[in-house]
Amino acid sequence: MDIYLSYIVGFMITSFWLDVWFSSTLFLHVFSLFTDRINNASTFEDLTDFIYEKNEFFGELVSCGYCLGFWTSLIVSTSISLTLTMGYKYVIVSAMTWPFIYGRFLFNK
Repeated sequence: MDIYLSYIVGFMITSFWLDVWFSSTLFLHVFSLFTDRINNASTFEDLTDFIYEKNEFFGELVSCGYCLGFWTSLIVSTSISLTLTMGYKYVIVSAMTWPFIYGRFLFNK
């Protein structure tokens, strides 16, 4: 696979995941699997406040588009790099640019 095509595919995977995470109720459903104490949380903000009270790092991670975008990009770009043997430079460039492009041009929050 061409490096440019893998960059675009990786960006699309990351953008799709972030868009679904922040634009749907997937976030609420995922965390309701782990605990029953969040039944009173009905919005994204309620749940992020609940998580932030329990653990500041994870609360910031799941509510910040750039934070979650960076870690998602790191996982996706590492997977692509290991699968296609692209090297660490691909991972660094992708993990740094995908969240920026998504946040600046697509997320608009």
